[in-house]
Amino acid sequence: MFIGTVSVDGAKGPNVNTQLERASRLNPGTRFTDAKMPHALDTMRQVMAENGFHEPVITFKLTPHPDQLLTDIAIHVVSGPQARVGSVKITGDPGMTPEDFRRYARLRTGAPVDRETVSRALAGVLKHYRSENRLEAEIKLEAQAYAAPHRVNFSFTASIGPVVRVVVEGANLSQERIKRLVPVFEEGTVDEDLLNEGGRRVRDYFQSLGYFDVKVDHSQAGPRTGQVLIVYNVQLGERRHVERVSVDGNHYFDSKTLEELLSVHAASALDHHGVYNQALVSADVAALASVYQNNGFSKFKVTPETGPTGPAVGGATSAQARTARDTTAPLTLDYHIEEGPQQRVGSVKVEGNENVQTAILLGLMNTEAGQLFSPRSLAGDRDALLTDYMSRGFDQARVDVEQKNDDADASKVNVVFRVSEGNQIFVRNVILTGLHYTRPETVARAVTLHAGDPLSAAAIDETQRNLYEFALFNEVNTAVVNPNGGETAKTVLLQAVEARRWTLTYGAGFEVQTGTPVNGCQGLLATGVKNCTPNGRTGVSPRGLLALTRNNLFGREQSASIQANYGLLEQRVDLIYQNPHLIGRKNFGLTFSGGYANSHDVTTYVASRLQAGFRFSQNFNHPGAGLSRANTLIYAYDFRRVKVAEETLQVFPKEVDSLAAAVTVGGPAFTWIRDSRDSAVDTQRGTYTTFQEFLSAAPFGAQAQFNRIDTSNSSYFALGKSKFVLARNTRYGQERAFGQGGSEMIPLPERLYAGGATSLRGFAINAAGPRDPETGFPIGGAGALVNSTELRFPPPTLPYFGNTLSVVLFHDMGNVFNNSSDAWPSILRVRQPNRDSCKILTPLDTRTTPPTQPYPHGETDGPITSTGHQGVCSFKYFSHAPGLGLRYHTPVGPIRLDFSYNLNPPIFPINVIYSQKVPTDNQHVGEAGHFNFFFSLGQTF
Repeated sequence: MFIGTVSVDGAKGPNVNTQLERASRLNPGTRFTDAKMPHALDTMRQVMAENGFHEPVITFKLTPHPDQLLTDIAIHVVSGPQARVGSVKITGDPGMTPEDFRRYARLRTGAPVDRETVSRALAGVLKHYRSENRLEAEIKLEAQAYAAPHRVNFSFTASIGPVVRVVVEGANLSQERIKRLVPVFEEGTVDEDLLNEGGRRVRDYFQSLGYFDVKVDHSQAGPRTGQVLIVYNVQLGERRHVERVSVDGNHYFDSKTLEELLSVHAASALDHHGVYNQALVSADVAALASVYQNNGFSKFKVTPETGPTGPAVGGATSAQARTARDTTAPLTLDYHIEEGPQQRVGSVKVEGNENVQTAILLGLMNTEAGQLFSPRSLAGDRDALLTDYMSRGFDQARVDVEQKNDDADASKVNVVFRVSEGNQIFVRNVILTGLHYTRPETVARAVTLHAGDPLSAAAIDETQRNLYEFALFNEVNTAVVNPNGGETAKTVLLQAVEARRWTLTYGAGFEVQTGTPVNGCQGLLATGVKNCTPNGRTGVSPRGLLALTRNNLFGREQSASIQANYGLLEQRVDLIYQNPHLIGRKNFGLTFSGGYANSHDVTTYVASRLQAGFRFSQNFNHPGAGLSRANTLIYAYDFRRVKVAEETLQVFPKEVDSLAAAVTVGGPAFTWIRDSRDSAVDTQRGTYTTFQEFLSAAPFGAQAQFNRIDTSNSSYFALGKSKFVLARNTRYGQERAFGQGGSEMIPLPERLYAGGATSLRGFAINAAGPRDPETGFPIGGAGALVNSTELRFPPPTLPYFGNTLSVVLFHDMGNVFNNSSDAWPSILRVRQPNRDSCKILTPLDTRTTPPTQPYPHGETDGPITSTGHQGVCSFKYFSHAPGLGLRYHTPVGPIRLDFSYNLNPPIFPINVIYSQKVPTDNQHVGEAGHFNFFFSLGQTF
């Protein structure tokens, strides 16, 4: 009999059951004997004691399966009481009182004992010693004993050791810099290897400052008077700059190609000394040797030579920096190359293959007769042959490579791949266990290994990956029954541990920015309530997220969730059903969603949205898909009812009724995404493109009829070896309304907007483009064209922050337009057209009874478009905003702080101010702000 499924449950504490299972050494697939259980139980009791449970009760149940020659083992644990910290005894010379020792070790009497108690105690005391530079201090646990009532008594030996001082003579180095360079502080101990490494780091540091001839040695004195003194003696030598780095003697490769491989480089305008040290020279020699040897030059040699300046020999010079470095002496570095003879492959043979045809094996290899001889290609071919044999069930296969110079032609190398196949192993059966809620047919397609197939490690790994992709399992373990046995057919065990079906996700965050919409603004229906302005105010926008998800729905790879998002700018609740692999198709997914949202992300209004829709997503990550795996297509239908709260609407009075009416929007949508970025969190290179098309029309139940196209493209370029990144994003959007009467008006929430932390940073959130002709509040548009460019600097190494902070220079330009046809002609226009027309104010017309509120007429009368009745103030120009950003890099993405200055903000008339008791008082010309800042999470694009 062999071990089948092994399960452990009942133990208290996170991951303790997993620890016990691993400690038992009851490995699935191995032979089961009665003698294994007592040993496993003893080991598990030791693990429980390490976790503070010294009185566990462990029982087990064996379930044999004779037809499969397997025995399942179910182990149940009753942990019992958890032990507490008892007495603490310290011997030796700890240099502190027992009370202080307990405090640094965090061994409070009565505190629970767990797996980390001892290591935490040792680390705490050592941390205290190291803070006093006692790097040779020692602390050791001598014994820990369990005693009644449920107490663990500890005994430690401690030696305080001498104070270690590290000084640098012959050069100035701050103590902080010394601690970063000399690893004895990092490792917390002193030995000769660490001191030598410290010397190399000190040498490299001064070489980075231009002292290329620096010499560093060290000496150690002590211990005496409780102190060890380590002295690094630095002889700086003359400060120099790298005048030239060149290669000579090369014929096969041109000098420019080889110089791109070098880490040492000459001084430049941005680097006054250049980069040079012995470690980099050694790395350059290895890089040159690798590229030559893998192109047939097996006898290649390279000799680096440093010297004073001289005439360049195909090397890189730096005339731009000559003025800045005249005070330092020059250094040249020449790599003298002896290429030697170039060898090619004479013949390629495969020997020892009995079960696989030679033609098939040769087709797997890159090495061919006549091509350049490359050790790297030979190693890759050997691995390819082994992989193929493993996939065919030859788990003991071995491939040796023999290379020999051709007797008749010294320029050729004959290659022989000698194969030792061993026995071929097949699959007897595949057993999948652990499915309590999941239907077997749901995961059946993930199992790529079947009875009668060759036993392939690659197929087992692929099956494991496929099962993990379902997101239904926390663990998927694989094993082969009796892996070392001599039989030619073996059983494969797949042991799955299902994930929780119910998950609760929550989170919180906030944004800080200029131009935040003011909550509680009142429009025409309740004037004089709150002071609201078209430009918003500087404020904090907190938000919280709560989601409850039911996974493994109906025993299938489906989920249903309810998600709530609450913040000052948006409150929404969504119900979502997801089927990521529709009808078992790996590349098709289905999502149904519906919900309600209340948003205030535009200063002009508060909008509510009741919506429902479905979408099909299509990926292209399988062979022969037609498109590359970077592409995703989404086909959708959306239907929603949008409503602007009339009491919040900040538009001139005659527009209130039409813009506040509830409107239905619905129709098909199509989205294309192409993502070739190297990282979605912090991109260094690649592109990201999206194209979105949405049609809202009467046949689909819509009252508002329009077509929207919104597309964007981002590109990222890593500049050389300096890790600078040039990033660019361009967005173009257009909307075209059609129909008759009110259906030609695009609802306010459906218009195009720009401005804010992830858009046009010269404006507050969604504040770019057209304004209401009387109130000055933003009303969005039917066209948008925005371009953002960023130069992202590599993070320097700083005290306290390390390399987590970096700087970004950016320039944003663009605008939102009444009509999409206005976007492209406005690219070169940097001033707001006809600014004088924006200064025309419309007073209250008292000639009528009651007085007529301001509206566009007469000299202020503009066209009527799909975004309403316009005034004569034009916004057909490009706004430009340079800025500076700061990034703090975290595992989930950078925390971002951006400062921008709008060089040409628009002006606009303000004739109606609803926050006043008399809205037409204090008419004036408004202007968007020059300065904006944004604090948020993630890159801009």
